[in-house]
Amino acid sequence: MTEKTIRELTLEAIDRGLAESIRQQFIGMALADPTDDGGTPLALKRFKRCLPRLADLHKQARAMVGDIFKEERP
Repeated sequence: MTEKTIRELTLEAIDRGLAESIRQQFIGMALADPTDDGGTPLALKRFKRCLPRLADLHKQARAMVGDIFKEERP
């Protein structure tokens, strides 16, 4: 096993947290929404609309972690 820095571990935790959040949100939407006329779940359409916002939040979180670790370097 390779040694990972605190920064790498923090970024991995952010990635895992995002993936779990996306999974839980989609499951919640899918269970709550019926299908539309074409058979496509409305949750899928709503989920696709919110993905860019989730991706932006993910980028911001990773950038914040990167900035924190830049400030700590001597």
